[in-house]
Amino acid sequence: MTNQLRRLSGWLLVAIFAVSTSMAQLPTATISGTVKDASGATIPGATIPVISTETGQTRTANASNDGSFRFPALNVGTYDIKAEQTGFQGKIQQGLRIAVGDEAVLSITLEVGSVTESVSVTAEAPIVNTTSGTLGSLVSGEVIANLPLDGRNYNDLTLLQPGVAENRGTSTAGTLNGAQFSSNGAPTRSNLFTIDGTVMNDLHNSGASSSNENSLGVEGIREYKVVTNSFSAEYGLAMGSQVTLVTKSGTNQWHGSALHFLRNSALDARNWADRQATPSSPRNPAFRRNNFGGSIGGPITQDKLFFFSTYEGLRQSRGITDAYQVPTVEARRDGGLVPTIAASVRPYLEFWPVPNGPGIGPGIAEYNRAITDIQKEEYGQARMDYNVSSNDIFFGRYTINDSNDSRPGIIDGVSAEFPTRNQFLTLSDNHIFNSNLLGTFRASFSRTHSTALSTIDLPLNLAFNPGKAMGPLGITGVSSYSAPPGTTPVELNQRIFSYSGDMFLTMGAHALKFGTLINSYRQHMYNDGGNNPRGSWVFPNLTSFLNAAPTSIATL
Repeated sequence: MTNQLRRLSGWLLVAIFAVSTSMAQLPTATISGTVKDASGATIPGATIPVISTETGQTRTANASNDGSFRFPALNVGTYDIKAEQTGFQGKIQQGLRIAVGDEAVLSITLEVGSVTESVSVTAEAPIVNTTSGTLGSLVSGEVIANLPLDGRNYNDLTLLQPGVAENRGTSTAGTLNGAQFSSNGAPTRSNLFTIDGTVMNDLHNSGASSSNENSLGVEGIREYKVVTNSFSAEYGLAMGSQVTLVTKSGTNQWHGSALHFLRNSALDARNWADRQATPSSPRNPAFRRNNFGGSIGGPITQDKLFFFSTYEGLRQSRGITDAYQVPTVEARRDGGLVPTIAASVRPYLEFWPVPNGPGIGPGIAEYNRAITDIQKEEYGQARMDYNVSSNDIFFGRYTINDSNDSRPGIIDGVSAEFPTRNQFLTLSDNHIFNSNLLGTFRASFSRTHSTALSTIDLPLNLAFNPGKAMGPLGITGVSSYSAPPGTTPVELNQRIFSYSGDMFLTMGAHALKFGTLINSYRQHMYNDGGNNPRGSWVFPNLTSFLNAAPTSIATL
């Protein structure tokens, strides 16, 4: 019976450590260290409170028999740490700043003296990480606030980190949104983005950005870390980098901001395709961007209940000169490129605009059109922090981002829109069971929704399929006026429900961390753009089109 119990205990121990490999990625930090006297001998039983200078939250631990102590799962911020023991002067370490993912190790030395005496160290203590081999870079709040960001896209700062290389596409039309980058050679869609531990990746597994290629919310981000190699067990779900964002929270002090950034075409360089129609015309297409918003946060109840909220808006009107290939005026006449234009294709010729550029081939010339890409975006975030008691800390945060990108085609009446909505909700509770055991429990919801829609206002008698808008004319070397920008219609909708629990157990000089993470995915993808729902005509060249000799005809 005794042997059976031993075997059962062994299997339970194996099961516990097996579960410990699947932990949640927490936006927190840890402070640990040792209390010693002037001779270097450890001081067991010392009382060590850690106090947040921002919210007044206090956690207390006693040094173990070897003088060690540990405070896991601390919110990022600035702390004062004290150490007291009978027969020794107290010591106060002030202004200790910890960032997301930090493993701060301190050595506190107490001098012999009266316990009523204390020594205060006001300078920020150096933080030495000797407990983790994780490689990464911190993007601090100071960097976010002080470095210029074109469009206030915080992801641009990720591209400055070592080992990160951007992969920029030639076109942003579609539902693959956000900055695409590779970390140490990993695939571009193998990076994980989290906000307060909530997954932000969309159905393409890229960072949850808007269709405007923006990642707004700078005012609501306290800091974030880009982990690129040697991941600890809590990191997972992706083989590339891990981008962990921590949002700002309210404190005992009131804080606020207001912003309005304006950019226009007055100082922009001219694109090679931009041509002045007349001497009095603008030298380049009009461009105007307005970023505006603000933030406010503070205490609802001192040392107890806090809030922080932010809003940011974007209004952008960007002029772009697009170059297209269209039939020349001569090619649209009988005897121009072919003796007689086929009657079945003649009605389609009138919708191509007249070329205004040089000829580029038999019957084909360049048409340059200045179009206006209109973007609108709204970003909002609200966070509440509640110090329930000395043993419980709760916070909740909700983030929403709505955007739309409207892009015209080669002619009026043909256009595309790319609306997106991203939502992220996080609920978290830290519970202290005793001085050696702490648990962090989280529930989160993530929703990313991107669509691509088109408008084709052309005569229905030109449609290839009855009851549908006209499909694309696929003529090699000639731009199709009936094809809107991007691939439409497309819808990508992903919802992720996450539940996690992490336990931190301190046993003398040993620290154990174990937990579990459960993600439930709901995914919906609709892509009918590649199936030619409107049908299509395909021709090898313009001459074949004028003779009504297609290589393929696609209809339903």
